[in-house]
Amino acid sequence: MIFKVFSMFDSGANAYLPPFYAMTADLAKRNLSRAAQLEPVPDFALFPDHFVLFELGTWDGETGVLSSFVAPVPVLRDYCAGTPAGK
Repeated sequence: MIFKVFSMFDSGANAYLPPFYAMTADLAKRNLSRAAQLEPVPDFALFPDHFVLFELGTWDGETGVLSSFVAPVPVLRDYCAGTPAGK
């Protein structure tokens, strides 16, 4: 099965967070929405304007091959602004 590879870019730290995998961009967004409600509240929920979700490439679970894009592709900005965790 092919999974998409995602990472959050933190403009405050000028760095990418460790990558995570999801089958679709919509599932990645939902996973982040759930994570934003955890305690302690993660930085990406406290400072949503500092973070952008990027798709980095794909990972094949059958072959173990990781393929990256030439450049990260932005998927979502300020995803939790206005939510209780984002305030």
